[in-house]
Amino acid sequence: VQETPDCFCQGMKKLKVLALSNLYGSLPTSLQCLTNLCTLSLSCCQLTDDYVSVIGALENLEMLSFAGSRIKELPKDIIGHLVRLKVLDLLGSVVKKIYPGVLASLSKLEELYVGNSFQTMDGLQERTEMTNAIIAEVASLSHLVALDIELFIWPRDWVIDKVKRFNITVYPSSGYDVTEPNYLFPNRLNSGQWM
Repeated sequence: VQETPDCFCQGMKKLKVLALSNLYGSLPTSLQCLTNLCTLSLSCCQLTDDYVSVIGALENLEMLSFAGSRIKELPKDIIGHLVRLKVLDLLGSVVKKIYPGVLASLSKLEELYVGNSFQTMDGLQERTEMTNAIIAEVASLSHLVALDIELFIWPRDWVIDKVKRFNITVYPSSGYDVTEPNYLFPNRLNSGQWM
């Protein structure tokens, strides 16, 4: 689908689940009318910067997936409104920036799937700074039980005692393939080497 008509969601106010894939351009502004929406999946999409503001209006959202999509940023003033969000899936996506405080503001988050979404960032220092910020925010998520993430460092005092299911890679190895996510992954901590 090249462009989704702006009136696409009108008349669907009771809709609870919406999955869209391979979208290019903007999300329809009528999406914000779906106030009962609990699950939104935007897989393999390439959306313009203004799409995020529409998602911020979906305050009943419990599951949000950007799997395989290109995302420029996740700003706190928009994503932070999703106070009921329990699952955030960024696996296989390319994320240029997650603003400070975004993950910490999602206090009900139970599952976070990040994978290697930040590998496209320029420079080791930028990736390390993003990793440090994400680790600090993930540590503050008291309801988190599932985590999939690639880290560029492992902080000495970071303990993930409440997380029951995890797939954590430190210094990614060539054997890890996030293009085929496994959401029922066995607990795994991989300390690879830089290639």
